[in-house]
Amino acid sequence: MSDIRLVGFDGDDTLWRSEDYYRAAEKQYEEIIGRYIDLHDARTLRHLLEVERRNLKVFGYGVKGMTLSMIEAAIELTDGRIQARDLQKVVEIGRDTLQHPVELIAGIRDAVAEIARELPVVLVTKGDLFHQERKAPPCRRRANIRKQLNFMKCSLRRRQGKGHSCSQMGPDVAQNCPGFATVSGAA
Repeated sequence: MSDIRLVGFDGDDTLWRSEDYYRAAEKQYEEIIGRYIDLHDARTLRHLLEVERRNLKVFGYGVKGMTLSMIEAAIELTDGRIQARDLQKVVEIGRDTLQHPVELIAGIRDAVAEIARELPVVLVTKGDLFHQERKAPPCRRRANIRKQLNFMKCSLRRRQGKGHSCSQMGPDVAQNCPGFATVSGAA
């Protein structure tokens, strides 16, 4: 253990529930798009996934990219017939998904607190920075964590050639998982 200087955790579905909200959003999307097309055609449901994959390089991971991909897929699948009010409902699905409550995974608070007593702990995420920070707003961080985060951030930039940013996690999660800071980008 003496070689370990920093412990990183993924946030979504490691520290808190997330995937359930994405699946619920997709189900709502299918209800909207099902008014225009046959959902029983396997190609129809695959199309959204194809659009999301195609857009990852542009929009990145997260709810915002998913929402933009839903809009794009809906327009493509309906040959532009989808009505503006239904596109607005897709935007509302995205907004609701972004605002879902933080629900910690059972036992994670104690596990992270125990590790944080001995080592600096960070959240490493490839998700949207603003969404992740909304789950864990800023607070103070120790100088040694800042040094490690800057090292990790530079390593990520060199590896991916993309911009990444980091900040600390605070009251929403810090009260449950003390000692966190975040590194966001294509980890």
